[in-house]
Amino acid sequence: MQEYFEIGQIVKGEVVRITDFGAFIDIGGVDALLPLSQISWRWVEHPSDILKLGEKINIEIIGIDHGKQRVSLSLKNLEPDPWIEAKGKIAEGKILEANPKGCKVYIDNPIIVEENPPQLQLAIACLKDDANEEVTFHAAQTNVSKIILLRTEHSQESKNSDLNRILRRCKLKSRVSLKQSMKAWETEIEGPFELKEWLKNVQGTLVLCDMNGQKDFEKRSDSNFPTTLLIGPEGGFSNQEIELIKNAPQAKTQMLQLGKTRLRARTAALLAIGKLI
Repeated sequence: MQEYFEIGQIVKGEVVRITDFGAFIDIGGVDALLPLSQISWRWVEHPSDILKLGEKINIEIIGIDHGKQRVSLSLKNLEPDPWIEAKGKIAEGKILEANPKGCKVYIDNPIIVEENPPQLQLAIACLKDDANEEVTFHAAQTNVSKIILLRTEHSQESKNSDLNRILRRCKLKSRVSLKQSMKAWETEIEGPFELKEWLKNVQGTLVLCDMNGQKDFEKRSDSNFPTTLLIGPEGGFSNQEIELIKNAPQAKTQMLQLGKTRLRARTAALLAIGKLI
């Protein structure tokens, strides 16, 4: 394995072998694998439909396993990503072919939907198990433009939890919600951030749920910034955190009452969204 290979590096190679699952590319004495899924953004039945033996191509290194002496490649990474151009469009599709590995779909009559300025964001503490995923799935079907995961004093994720995994799964839930809601724009997922640090830069209106808060939300029509709904963990925000929220340097805080009973975090999030949209 040559040590100068790096992930993201663009190299020249020659197609030396073609199989059903991809092609092997000689990139300077190393036969690296170009998987079928990395050949093109378009549907590819077989690598030989795109590649020819002896063909010389430019290709990107996307994986290196020094232990197994393996290098993975991508050809489609050098092409424009069609899904970037598809953002903000709704189209009709016809399934042309279905199999366990995926579907071949013909997309027709794309309609461009203008993106609305962000009006409502949800900032919610990291919760245990799959609670954040559940909240994301439901909230992303509404007009919530962004969901922000926060780490607080009473956050319930375990010390060994993979927060990056939670973030990835929340992004997946947001994408799945597009099919249900028929929205053209995906709800963004960010974080996790430390609450104290996040509060230093947040702007607009913060809405904090509290039993002693107002029953109705007073919307500010003159604000160019979104309203951000804050939902704490099951143990709630600490007294110190509540004071930090109330005194956020670049935001105005409103207290909102959801009733006289104590609610689970996921329940409070969805109920509050319903009152604000």
